[in-house]
Amino acid sequence: MPILEFLDCPLPADKNPELTKSQVSALARSCVEYLQADVKDGAKYVNIDDVSLSCLKVLAVLSREEANRAVLVDGGCLPQLVDVIRECKRTDDLPIQALRALANICIDNDEHRQAVANVDESIKSIVDFVGVTASQVTDLKSIEVEDAPQLSVKTAICVGTVINLCNENELMAQELLAAGALPHVLSIYSGKFVSDSVRMSALSALEALTEQDEGKLALCAGDYPMKLFDALVFTTDKEFEERPTELIESLVSDNEAMRQKFVETLGLSKLIALASQLSDPVGDVASRVLAIIFTDDKYMQLALDDSSLHVIDRLLEWCKSTDTTKRANAAFAFGNLARSESACQQLMDAGVSLQLISMLDSEDAREIHAIFGALRNLVIAKETRMALIDAGLLDKLPKWAESFHMPVRFLLVSILRTLASRDKEVGSLMADDERILGMAMQLVGSDDEGTSSEAARVIANIIKYSPKKEYIQTICEMGGLKGLNKLLTSKHMILQNDGLMALCLVGAIMGNSLVDVAYLEQCSRSVVNLSKSDEAIPDSIKQNCKQWLEIVAKNDALKSRIDSSERDTKAVGQMDNRIESPQQ
Repeated sequence: MPILEFLDCPLPADKNPELTKSQVSALARSCVEYLQADVKDGAKYVNIDDVSLSCLKVLAVLSREEANRAVLVDGGCLPQLVDVIRECKRTDDLPIQALRALANICIDNDEHRQAVANVDESIKSIVDFVGVTASQVTDLKSIEVEDAPQLSVKTAICVGTVINLCNENELMAQELLAAGALPHVLSIYSGKFVSDSVRMSALSALEALTEQDEGKLALCAGDYPMKLFDALVFTTDKEFEERPTELIESLVSDNEAMRQKFVETLGLSKLIALASQLSDPVGDVASRVLAIIFTDDKYMQLALDDSSLHVIDRLLEWCKSTDTTKRANAAFAFGNLARSESACQQLMDAGVSLQLISMLDSEDAREIHAIFGALRNLVIAKETRMALIDAGLLDKLPKWAESFHMPVRFLLVSILRTLASRDKEVGSLMADDERILGMAMQLVGSDDEGTSSEAARVIANIIKYSPKKEYIQTICEMGGLKGLNKLLTSKHMILQNDGLMALCLVGAIMGNSLVDVAYLEQCSRSVVNLSKSDEAIPDSIKQNCKQWLEIVAKNDALKSRIDSSERDTKAVGQMDNRIESPQQ
């Protein structure tokens, strides 16, 4: 079909005319030939007539159909499209249509992407055109600028081309980065008068360019971090916040070099100032980023040592905010700061513990999760535990044992397990509190394996570090040996040994009064199974297995309750080195 005859036919808005492969090839060839002939006195594309523009529109429309794209590539269209983008200086209309065609051709097709990249100066020409567009976006002074609607379309096509070139394609992303695409796309993304739809497309282009660490590291340089925050200010779409937040967090979460470059580029004091803003969402996102960077020892120590930054005071102010996100981020930050005993003591002295405990009346599960995370770290320091209990920590916990948020329940029992670890005084207080024992017993039955195991370790720790007969009696009466059996049947050796040590203490302290305790047979059977295991297990577990079997063998009352096959004297005989007490 001749090109002019085709152009006389109306082109459907939603689909291409039904053409055969040979017709598509002929049309593409006619378009290319016409464009190649648009030369005057050595200058290309000087006529800028309707036919030249229509030729490019035809190629763009044809490229929307997946079946046509290979025909266009094989028909030699790519060099001509790149040539238009590179050489046409008098108008944007022609390059825009050429970009549309290239963007369509590259959709989810790495072979076509590589074919575009193989055209001389193709990536540079595309990036240069995107750069010109980005400059025009940056120069916008008012939303009422006459060319803004046209520029918006042009900008959308530019970022769409970047996306289609490098989405899930590391090599193409590297080529675009090397050609300088990142600052142009970022300028569009952070442009004040860019529409939300274009901004979201620019964000997709940024995500594609920075999928690998090379791109992320580049995004941490210069004024780029500040531009990421600027984009949050300019958007009017509240649903826009999640993905930009994830992009910023990805720069500071996993890679230490990247995190330090981001902070050093932006400045820690600037980040603190941004985080302290009441504006939404910049303050929320910046406070989250600040909390994350405190996972780095360098910034944790700087925050604690440099009083001019007023970090603890700022975080305490956020804790009193009406914004649950800001409060949760403050708690998250305190948790990341509380990673040494001296840091825990410093935070305690500043009143952080009292503030966090007062926040446990919140009904927001995300905030409670952050608070529990901070409290779990604070109780690691043995010196701070009684102060936390005196501040009412144990009184605030029971309601959250019923939480339907599994991470909250897990952190709750982790706090209890740490409180009872190697601390006779705290363990005794917990053993005297039936609410605490009840929570532990209840959560041993949790469907979540981690929560169940942590709850069982609460019981084991109370027995190990506060081994009074009355406490053990209460635990046994409440079904505590079910928790120990949970540990004995675990696949993790640390948990197995925790259960064994506690069980041996129960047997040694309770003596004949142990015979009516529920779950006794199950525990003994689990010990025998461990002692017979063919797997390589530490000597401490072997020795503690032997200790329990010997306790049973010496106790006539226990013998009457436990079948001889479960006592298995061979298992005892196979273990060397008789010991007198459970081994850590």
